[in-house]
Amino acid sequence: EMVELLELNPINTRVNCVRATGAYCPPKVKADALRLLCDVVVTSYGAAEVGRMAWKTASGPEANPRSVGNPVQGVEIAAFDEDGNKLQRGEIGSIRAKVDPIVAGKYVGSTAVTVAPLSNGWFSTGDTGTILEDGSLEILGRSSAVINFGGNKMHPSFLEEALLSMQGVSAVAVVGVEAPDGFQRICAAMVSSVAVDFESANWHLVAKEFEFPVHLVTQLEKLPLLASGKVDRIALQEQFRPKADVPLFVTLTKHA
Repeated sequence: EMVELLELNPINTRVNCVRATGAYCPPKVKADALRLLCDVVVTSYGAAEVGRMAWKTASGPEANPRSVGNPVQGVEIAAFDEDGNKLQRGEIGSIRAKVDPIVAGKYVGSTAVTVAPLSNGWFSTGDTGTILEDGSLEILGRSSAVINFGGNKMHPSFLEEALLSMQGVSAVAVVGVEAPDGFQRICAAMVSSVAVDFESANWHLVAKEFEFPVHLVTQLEKLPLLASGKVDRIALQEQFRPKADVPLFVTLTKHA
């Protein structure tokens, strides 16, 4: 809404800096801020339980817009596999952070909930990502959003980015929904000024040489959002669930 307002009513005086704190800042949000509002965007990745973990500044196109920067002093960040083993740089896993000294936030709830985020001093962020060769942190999205497609793990942000490049498409959210056969189906909700459907979305992915298809596509006027402004993926899953009994293998028909 802010981007639409600024495009309709451009400001005469740009601000020097905009700071996005506490979470991963999507590349498009950052690019729009630099285009319409400010000269520099400072992103800060962190959590209430451990404070700020990484940060960086951007003033133009970036080589890796998914990077949230390098760890701040006193913070160690690593990716872990499902068995709790620390991964090598470049390998994708669950992101955890260790802060010295550890500053634990206060949780409301059971003891199990309180201690769950900490394991051997490591705080689980709930995000999926990797540590790049230069030591910076790349965030791919929430671990809970990862889709298991026939044993292959995929974060929906990759597919969302590919579908966003379709003509007329302004917003995309992709979720995995378990079908009656026990396998997940990949479902895409899209906001577009032109008609989009199963065939057009998948042929676009073929042209992009994307290795996974979408099984269900729905076009919405707007994506369902949580109070925080993030996409309500649970609501989308419930919307797709009654329709999830579709073939696992996608067949496309090319029209003349």
